[in-house]
Amino acid sequence: MHNACRSSVIHLCRSEISQGLPNVSIEVVGENLAVVVVFNRDAGTGYDSLHVYNWKSGQSKTVW
Repeated sequence: MHNACRSSVIHLCRSEISQGLPNVSIEVVGENLAVVVVFNRDAGTGYDSLHVYNWKSGQSKTVW
């Protein structure tokens, strides 16, 4: 865990077994942590998401 980070855990989403395992992409830019979660089995069902957090505070900035 980074010294500037308040918590090492950020909750992203819940999933069902039927969705299969997600593909996850992570990008850090400055204080922003962007996480893309894509479920290949459920293409087009709306379970895919983009999460943007302030990685230092753990505060959610955006969820799409």
